[in-house]
Amino acid sequence: MALANEPVDLVIHEKARFYQKFIWKDSGGTPIDLTGYKAHMQIRESANSDTALLTLSTETITKDGTITLGGVAGTIELEILASVLDTIPWRTGTYDLLMYTDADHADVLVAGRIRVEKINTRV
Repeated sequence: MALANEPVDLVIHEKARFYQKFIWKDSGGTPIDLTGYKAHMQIRESANSDTALLTLSTETITKDGTITLGGVAGTIELEILASVLDTIPWRTGTYDLLMYTDADHADVLVAGRIRVEKINTRV
């Protein structure tokens, strides 16, 4: 996956763990070595909203979820636990995923809309 040119919309299923895996590749299809990179993702009602609905990061443990980078494999794994998604009141938002080595070298890897759908199965 090259840097975000087209939006990538995501779906979260209410009350179920959210997991999404991306592989960042160069133009030749080779995974980019993410050693030394950090990642940060926020979901907001809109890009202009002051308040983040959820925050994921490799740098700090957040109550919302985690981002795990796979070094030379180029993988980026996003996870939000079901316990977090059990209580969210919102249904749609926007997100972007920033990859950076420092503040001056940040890239938006992927961005788009995100929506929450109810699940059919009751446990």
